[in-house]
Amino acid sequence: RLYGGTAMAIAIAVAEQATDRPALWCTVQFVSGESEVGDRLDVQVDVRAHGRRTSQFRVTGTRGDALVFDALGAAGIPREPAKEGFFAEMPAVLAPEECPGMAFPMGAPEGRPGFLRHMEVRTAQSAPDGDGAYRLWSRVPGRPATAAMIGYLSDWVPSAVVQALGHRGGGTSLDNTVRLGWPTDEEWVLVDFDAHAARGGYGHGAAHLWSPSGTFLGTASQTASLMFMG
Repeated sequence: RLYGGTAMAIAIAVAEQATDRPALWCTVQFVSGESEVGDRLDVQVDVRAHGRRTSQFRVTGTRGDALVFDALGAAGIPREPAKEGFFAEMPAVLAPEECPGMAFPMGAPEGRPGFLRHMEVRTAQSAPDGDGAYRLWSRVPGRPATAAMIGYLSDWVPSAVVQALGHRGGGTSLDNTVRLGWPTDEEWVLVDFDAHAARGGYGHGAAHLWSPSGTFLGTASQTASLMFMG
Protein backbone atom coordinates (compact mmCIF):
# COMPACT_ATOMS: atom_id res chain seq x y z
CA ARG A 1 0.00 0.00 0.00
CA LEU A 2 1.02 3.60 -0.47
CA TYR A 3 3.08 4.76 2.53
CA GLY A 4 1.67 8.06 3.78
CA GLY A 5 5.08 9.69 4.01
CA THR A 6 5.59 9.05 0.29
CA ALA A 7 2.47 11.05 -0.59
CA MET A 8 3.62 13.88 1.68
CA ALA A 9 7.09 13.88 0.11
CA ILE A 10 5.61 13.93 -3.40
CA ALA A 11 3.26 16.81 -2.56
CA ILE A 12 6.02 18.95 -1.03
CA ALA A 13 8.52 18.22 -3.81
CA VAL A 14 6.21 19.04 -6.72
CA ALA A 15 4.79 22.12 -4.96
CA GLU A 16 8.27 23.52 -4.34
CA GLN A 17 9.13 22.89 -7.97
CA ALA A 18 5.94 24.53 -9.25
CA THR A 19 6.21 27.61 -7.02
CA ASP A 20 10.03 27.86 -6.94
CA ARG A 21 9.65 28.57 -3.21
CA PRO A 22 10.41 26.51 -0.08
CA ALA A 23 7.42 24.82 1.51
CA LEU A 24 6.04 26.23 4.77
CA TRP A 25 3.43 23.59 5.53
CA CYS A 26 1.50 20.82 3.82
CA THR A 27 -1.42 18.63 4.81
CA VAL A 28 -2.39 15.44 3.00
CA GLN A 29 -5.75 13.67 3.16
CA PHE A 30 -5.67 10.03 2.13
CA VAL A 31 -8.78 9.18 0.14
CA SER A 32 -7.89 5.69 -1.10
CA GLY A 33 -5.38 3.18 0.26
CA GLU A 34 -5.83 0.69 -2.55
CA SER A 35 -2.63 1.56 -4.43
CA GLU A 36 -0.09 -1.26 -4.70
CA VAL A 37 3.53 -1.57 -5.73
CA GLY A 38 3.77 -1.04 -9.49
CA ASP A 39 0.71 1.23 -9.80
CA ARG A 40 1.15 4.49 -11.68
CA LEU A 41 0.16 7.66 -9.82
CA ASP A 42 -0.45 10.87 -11.75
CA VAL A 43 0.20 14.04 -9.77
CA GLN A 44 -1.20 17.48 -10.58
CA VAL A 45 -0.22 20.79 -8.95
CA ASP A 46 -2.60 23.74 -8.85
CA VAL A 47 -0.93 26.96 -7.64
CA ARG A 48 -4.01 28.75 -6.37
CA ALA A 49 -2.28 31.97 -5.28
CA HIS A 50 1.20 33.27 -6.12
CA GLY A 51 1.94 36.53 -4.33
CA ARG A 52 5.15 38.47 -3.93
CA ARG A 53 6.40 36.16 -1.17
CA THR A 54 3.77 33.50 -0.50
CA SER A 55 2.15 30.84 -2.69
CA GLN A 56 -0.75 28.54 -1.84
CA PHE A 57 -1.16 25.22 -3.61
CA ARG A 58 -3.21 22.09 -4.04
CA VAL A 59 -1.72 18.77 -5.14
CA THR A 60 -3.78 15.74 -6.18
CA GLY A 61 -2.57 12.19 -6.76
CA THR A 62 -4.71 9.86 -8.83
CA ARG A 63 -4.58 6.25 -10.00
CA GLY A 64 -6.56 6.18 -13.23
CA ASP A 65 -9.84 7.91 -12.40
CA ALA A 66 -9.54 7.24 -8.66
CA LEU A 67 -8.37 9.97 -6.29
CA VAL A 68 -5.66 8.57 -3.98
CA PHE A 69 -4.64 11.66 -2.01
CA ASP A 70 -5.38 15.37 -1.87
CA ALA A 71 -2.92 17.91 -0.43
CA LEU A 72 -3.07 21.58 0.48
CA GLY A 73 -0.23 23.81 1.60
CA ALA A 74 1.79 26.96 1.27
CA ALA A 75 5.29 27.93 0.21
CA GLY A 76 7.05 31.21 0.83
CA ILE A 77 10.21 33.25 0.40
CA PRO A 78 11.77 34.03 3.82
CA ARG A 79 11.71 37.67 4.84
CA GLU A 80 15.14 39.06 5.68
CA PRO A 81 15.86 40.38 8.19
CA ALA A 82 13.19 38.84 10.41
CA LYS A 83 12.84 38.06 14.09
CA GLU A 84 13.23 34.30 14.51
CA GLY A 85 13.21 31.67 17.22
CA PHE A 86 11.85 28.28 18.23
CA PHE A 87 10.29 27.54 21.57
CA ALA A 88 10.29 23.76 21.93
CA GLU A 89 13.23 22.05 23.63
CA MET A 90 15.10 19.16 22.04
CA PRO A 91 15.02 16.11 24.36
CA ALA A 92 18.22 14.62 25.73
CA VAL A 93 18.86 11.49 23.63
CA LEU A 94 21.88 9.55 22.49
CA ALA A 95 23.24 10.13 18.98
CA PRO A 96 21.60 7.90 16.34
CA GLU A 97 24.81 5.90 15.91
CA GLU A 98 24.62 4.93 19.61
CA CYS A 99 20.99 3.75 19.42
CA PRO A 100 19.74 0.27 18.43
CA GLY A 101 17.82 -0.49 15.28
CA MET A 102 14.06 -0.57 15.69
CA ALA A 103 12.30 -3.95 15.87
CA PHE A 104 9.42 -3.35 13.50
CA PRO A 105 6.01 -4.72 14.50
CA MET A 106 5.09 -4.60 10.84
CA GLY A 107 7.75 -5.50 8.27
CA ALA A 108 7.91 -5.47 4.51
CA PRO A 109 7.44 -9.01 3.13
CA GLU A 110 10.58 -10.63 1.79
CA GLY A 111 11.18 -10.01 -1.90
CA ARG A 112 8.79 -7.03 -2.04
CA PRO A 113 9.98 -3.42 -2.13
CA GLY A 114 8.70 -1.07 0.52
CA PHE A 115 9.55 2.08 2.39
CA LEU A 116 11.22 0.08 5.18
CA ARG A 117 13.82 -1.11 2.70
CA HIS A 118 14.88 2.45 1.94
CA MET A 119 14.73 3.87 5.45
CA GLU A 120 16.92 3.32 8.50
CA VAL A 121 15.08 3.66 11.82
CA ARG A 122 16.55 3.48 15.32
CA THR A 123 14.93 3.64 18.74
CA ALA A 124 16.14 6.91 20.27
CA GLN A 125 17.53 6.05 23.68
CA SER A 126 17.49 8.75 26.32
CA ALA A 127 20.74 10.26 27.54
CA PRO A 128 21.51 9.69 31.25
CA ASP A 129 19.56 12.84 32.13
CA GLY A 130 16.72 12.09 29.69
CA ASP A 131 13.14 11.12 30.44
CA GLY A 132 12.98 7.71 28.70
CA ALA A 133 10.06 8.63 26.41
CA TYR A 134 9.37 6.80 23.12
CA ARG A 135 11.20 8.50 20.25
CA LEU A 136 12.73 7.46 16.92
CA TRP A 137 15.67 8.45 14.75
CA SER A 138 14.96 7.99 11.02
CA ARG A 139 16.84 8.67 7.79
CA VAL A 140 17.34 7.56 4.21
CA PRO A 141 21.11 6.92 4.03
CA GLY A 142 22.87 9.33 1.69
CA ARG A 143 19.90 11.74 1.50
CA PRO A 144 19.82 15.03 3.46
CA ALA A 145 16.60 15.85 5.29
CA THR A 146 15.07 18.24 2.78
CA ALA A 147 11.48 19.41 3.27
CA ALA A 148 10.20 16.51 1.17
CA MET A 149 12.41 14.04 3.04
CA ILE A 150 11.19 15.37 6.40
CA GLY A 151 7.65 14.61 5.26
CA TYR A 152 8.75 11.12 4.27
CA LEU A 153 10.61 10.39 7.52
CA SER A 154 8.11 11.78 10.03
CA ASP A 155 5.14 9.50 9.31
CA TRP A 156 5.35 7.59 12.61
CA VAL A 157 2.85 9.35 14.88
CA PRO A 158 0.24 6.50 14.92
CA SER A 159 2.87 4.14 16.36
CA ALA A 160 3.28 6.53 19.31
CA VAL A 161 -0.47 6.49 20.04
CA VAL A 162 -0.47 2.67 20.05
CA GLN A 163 2.67 2.69 22.21
CA ALA A 164 0.95 5.01 24.72
CA LEU A 165 -1.82 2.40 25.03
CA GLY A 166 0.77 -0.22 25.98
CA HIS A 167 0.90 -2.08 22.66
CA ARG A 168 2.97 -2.30 19.50
CA GLY A 169 1.62 -1.35 16.10
CA GLY A 170 0.84 1.62 13.93
CA GLY A 171 -2.03 2.89 11.85
CA THR A 172 -3.49 3.80 8.50
CA SER A 173 -3.31 7.57 8.18
CA LEU A 174 -6.41 9.59 7.41
CA ASP A 175 -4.38 12.76 7.25
CA ASN A 176 -0.81 13.91 7.73
CA THR A 177 0.31 17.52 8.29
CA VAL A 178 3.87 18.85 8.37
CA ARG A 179 4.81 22.39 9.40
CA LEU A 180 8.40 23.09 8.46
CA GLY A 181 11.10 24.83 10.47
CA TRP A 182 14.70 25.40 9.47
CA PRO A 183 16.56 23.61 6.63
CA THR A 184 19.43 21.21 7.34
CA ASP A 185 22.15 19.31 5.49
CA GLU A 186 22.01 16.46 8.02
CA GLU A 187 20.39 13.09 7.30
CA TRP A 188 18.94 11.94 10.62
CA VAL A 189 15.58 13.22 11.90
CA LEU A 190 14.60 12.77 15.54
CA VAL A 191 10.83 12.20 15.82
CA ASP A 192 9.84 13.33 19.33
CA PHE A 193 6.28 12.08 19.81
CA ASP A 194 3.33 13.61 21.63
CA ALA A 195 0.44 11.11 21.64
CA HIS A 196 -2.85 12.94 22.22
CA ALA A 197 -5.75 10.50 22.34
CA ALA A 198 -7.24 7.22 21.14
CA ARG A 199 -10.99 6.82 20.72
CA GLY A 200 -13.13 4.30 18.86
CA GLY A 201 -10.20 2.74 17.05
CA TYR A 202 -8.80 6.09 15.88
CA GLY A 203 -5.82 7.98 17.24
CA HIS A 204 -4.55 11.58 17.24
CA GLY A 205 -1.01 12.73 17.88
CA ALA A 206 1.88 14.96 16.92
CA ALA A 207 5.68 15.12 16.99
CA HIS A 208 8.47 17.67 17.08
CA LEU A 209 11.23 17.03 14.55
CA TRP A 210 14.93 17.68 15.20
CA SER A 211 18.32 17.21 13.53
CA PRO A 212 21.21 15.68 15.52
CA SER A 213 22.80 19.12 15.94
CA GLY A 214 19.61 20.56 17.46
CA THR A 215 18.07 22.27 14.44
CA PHE A 216 14.29 22.48 14.82
CA LEU A 217 12.99 20.92 11.60
CA GLY A 218 9.25 21.29 12.21
CA THR A 219 6.21 19.48 13.54
CA ALA A 220 4.11 16.60 12.24
CA SER A 221 0.56 15.65 13.25
CA GLN A 222 -1.77 12.85 12.21
CA THR A 223 -5.11 11.16 12.68
CA ALA A 224 -5.09 7.44 11.90
CA SER A 225 -7.10 4.24 12.11
CA LEU A 226 -5.05 2.28 14.64
CA MET A 227 -3.60 -1.21 14.17
CA PHE A 228 -2.40 -3.34 17.08
CA MET A 229 0.26 -6.04 16.80
CA GLY A 230 0.47 -7.16 20.42
